[in-house]
Amino acid sequence: MSEILNLSYGQYSNNITTHLYNYQESLIPYTNEQKQQQKNDLNIFLYRSLQQNKTVNYYPRSIIFELRSGLGSLNKYEYSESMPNYDMNIINKPSITKNEYQKSLDTGNSNSNLLNVTNTKYWTDFNKLIYDPKSLITTPNYIHNYNQFGSHYNIPNLKYELFENGVEEFKNCETEVDENFRYWLEKCDFLQGLQVGTNLNDSWGGFTNSMIEFVQDEFFNSKGNFWIYGNFLAKPKTSLSKISEIKTFLECYKNSNLFFPIAPNLDSPLIELNKDSVWQTSCIPSIFINSIWGLNNSKDDPIKMYEFSSLITKGDESKKIINEIKIVDDGDFNQPIDINSFDIDNFENLEPSINLGISSSQIEVKYYSKNIITNQIDMEIDETNIFNNPTITDILNVDTFPKVLKTRQFHVEFNIHSGIKTYLKDHKKFLQRVRSLNTDTKEEMIEDISNIISNYSTGFESEDDEFYD
Repeated sequence: MSEILNLSYGQYSNNITTHLYNYQESLIPYTNEQKQQQKNDLNIFLYRSLQQNKTVNYYPRSIIFELRSGLGSLNKYEYSESMPNYDMNIINKPSITKNEYQKSLDTGNSNSNLLNVTNTKYWTDFNKLIYDPKSLITTPNYIHNYNQFGSHYNIPNLKYELFENGVEEFKNCETEVDENFRYWLEKCDFLQGLQVGTNLNDSWGGFTNSMIEFVQDEFFNSKGNFWIYGNFLAKPKTSLSKISEIKTFLECYKNSNLFFPIAPNLDSPLIELNKDSVWQTSCIPSIFINSIWGLNNSKDDPIKMYEFSSLITKGDESKKIINEIKIVDDGDFNQPIDINSFDIDNFENLEPSINLGISSSQIEVKYYSKNIITNQIDMEIDETNIFNNPTITDILNVDTFPKVLKTRQFHVEFNIHSGIKTYLKDHKKFLQRVRSLNTDTKEEMIEDISNIISNYSTGFESEDDEFYD
């Protein structure tokens, strides 16, 4: 087997992860006919455990990180056969009551009609799989706040917002991280790599990169395969938080083999959702990530992480930021254009798509890598990697998946192009102006940005003098 371990940090990433694993749960076969029709290898993302009563349980190959109280109504050991013994008194606090969906799930029924934006505040409210206790780690010092920054347990005004706070909090979890990561590593025959979901503009960025550096040194001798899906949250920005965001971005670049910064445009006409619901907003990135998971665990022709990375970057990991990501509606491709209402200035906006990346192609850009995942096996486009995933749209059929997408047919595009330089130059100008930053730190960050820009100044199509600004 060639397993993939998923690391997920914070409520938004954990909601995305729950959508992904609920889809994996939907693939579990219960009859011989289902086994014969199976198109995906469940063992890539799920651990199959044979119980004493000869039944089989599937657990996510995942470690989930949350702030205190972030597990909602889930007791970490609720479904475990044994609980650890602690040499201390445990203060019992009133627990959060399970919602009606989880109560029905405990009786063997999955009545997703019971889910709504009011009673689905935690990822555990719509989660279907049982997690091994070794998959759940909560921070000791910061408390969960729904759709907001967490706050320090003893210093409420201290928010879980900046990179440095995450670095410090990781130190308090390092022993548990070491034990739990080792536990899951031992359950792999051959680990392909780690796929990491985190946030780019709160303290989870610092926590995540501290852990990646830790496991690289302890377990992989700095040669592990790491993909990072980094989420930009809709949070107010200060000068300090902007510096922290840039720091996180640069560290994710250094510590990954592929880096997917994700910032969904929730105003797309293809979406109709409640922007205050993490359950709903998180399902959009999960569509994109699930399209890649379907390639990783395809039963007939799987694409290993290292193969995928090599194809996307063309073997040059200095160009590993996927800065353009789109979910494109296939349903309207053949619709005629109304010439009378055609607006050539907004031609790009006519494409029915959802932009998830930090760059778009609405300005003139030069492409280094073009990639599409589709279920249309006859699609061919010059100088574009076409990956076939026949189950790409099936995640929409999961009963817990919010009904927010207006199309049932789509493909995804993810590209590397010169627009990343404009994005990074804006960061560089900000750092050059800012005064509330240590001189050495500022110079180091500016140098890091300059190096990335330099990496993205060679190897693109149709190079010219303008491109080397």
